[in-house]
Amino acid sequence: MSSVLDKNILKFQKALNEQQYYEAHQLMRTIVNRHVKACEYDKAVDLLYSSSKSLLEIKQFASGGDLALYMIKVYDTMKLRPDGPTRIIDLLRLFCPDEPTRKRLIHDSLMWSGKYGDTAIGDPELHHEVGKILAYESSFFSAEKHLILGTADSFGLFLSLLRGYFDRDTLDMACFYTSRAVFPYLMIYNIACALRAYNTMARHIADRRSTSTLVLSSSSADIILFPSLPLMNFLCFLILTCQRASADLFCTLKAHYEDALKQASSWKPSLDKIASIYFNIHTGPPPNNTWATLMNQLFGNDILSSNTNNTSSSRTSQQLPFNTHETLHETKTTKIFENVLENCLHIKITDVLEIFTVL
Repeated sequence: MSSVLDKNILKFQKALNEQQYYEAHQLMRTIVNRHVKACEYDKAVDLLYSSSKSLLEIKQFASGGDLALYMIKVYDTMKLRPDGPTRIIDLLRLFCPDEPTRKRLIHDSLMWSGKYGDTAIGDPELHHEVGKILAYESSFFSAEKHLILGTADSFGLFLSLLRGYFDRDTLDMACFYTSRAVFPYLMIYNIACALRAYNTMARHIADRRSTSTLVLSSSSADIILFPSLPLMNFLCFLILTCQRASADLFCTLKAHYEDALKQASSWKPSLDKIASIYFNIHTGPPPNNTWATLMNQLFGNDILSSNTNNTSSSRTSQQLPFNTHETLHETKTTKIFENVLENCLHIKITDVLEIFTVL
């Protein structure tokens, strides 16, 4: 390190010690600009990371955030591939939750990682860590967007959050909490996680609440259905129908549950998107496959109220008048479902159509 750089870093530290934060911020930008112009990107990144961290640790969020954003800009200039975004996560953890710069840093980091990484909608590890930070702050509706696009570890945390919120609510809201996982996973073509999410929530509901269930078993999987919760059953059959990619089956499914779906009007945008993806049924304008559009399609319409501090208070307009007297022909249905679940859920249309007439 040159003597000039040593002196400038000492000046930066001196300005911090004297609480001259603006001067320290501007000095560091000047130093980094010189390295960037000289194409000394590694030095620039090291300085930006350390100086941003120093400012954030003393709660100078705007100045620290500006230097963190500059670091992402240098990453972009370098065309650097994301390889465990440890530095970004370290800095994000130092922000206060309501600092506007943090939101921009999350956005810019995901855009950079999507541009140069393997996943166009952002690095999964970065999504996972951002989701963890937001979940710790009890920002569920923000956290879920990232956990759905995260790593394998994100699934467990996401479903844990869903179960926790459901535990503070009533049974008739089970389908809405379950749909918050099922719909997004289907929209990103992850049928396996959609089914796993349904099964996880179904088991939790059956364990925690006094409600009748029908457990259908086969050599490959078990499925729990609910005689008194038709929209839960709809979600299960929707996943299986998407796996089959049959437009006729999808239309039959929607027709069979038409009355129940009237009580879940907020599902329509998600179901329209799923219809377009899997069954080539288009009800709106042509899709725009940008990162921002995908995020909006996944999470632009909250299925539940965004008031996470009082979830139960928001359900008045969404309570469902479920029919609790539906007749089940258990032996017949179990036999049908044996075929449905066999061979990794390779569905026979005749089998599933028969199930619809039972549930």
